[in-house]
Amino acid sequence: KQLGIYWKITWKYTSPIILSLIFVYSLINFEPLKYGEYDYPDWADAAGICLTLLIVLQVPIWAIYAIYKQNKGQNLKERLELSCIDSDNWGPKDKALRNEWRTQYANCLSFRGHDSSPYKEPAVLMKCQTIDKTTISADNPAFIPDIP
Repeated sequence: KQLGIYWKITWKYTSPIILSLIFVYSLINFEPLKYGEYDYPDWADAAGICLTLLIVLQVPIWAIYAIYKQNKGQNLKERLELSCIDSDNWGPKDKALRNEWRTQYANCLSFRGHDSSPYKEPAVLMKCQTIDKTTISADNPAFIPDIP
């Protein structure tokens, strides 16, 4: 099923904004670490801040890296858009399995009304079955579509 507008807005805008505000708020209201009357040394606070930054900065660091490594775009906007879609070598490492996987994925998408242009032949990797021109997944009962 397609995501509803609520989830698209929440994942694209609301969650990142709220999480960013929480992070900034925690930086503004930072107090050195204490346990009762004992005040931890400055290096302990620095270690905590470094660990937090290591975790928080993973997404932007790898996003910048993906955009930098994208060599097909002419400008920043094109590189950003191209880095947000699957690359040609995404999927299983074995080329034969990757082709089977893409073919089956395309078959499942074509049932749901998506374009599956580059991939034509069926595969068995995802164990999808075609019953009365309807594609269902034997592995995931939640994938079974409404059959008219």
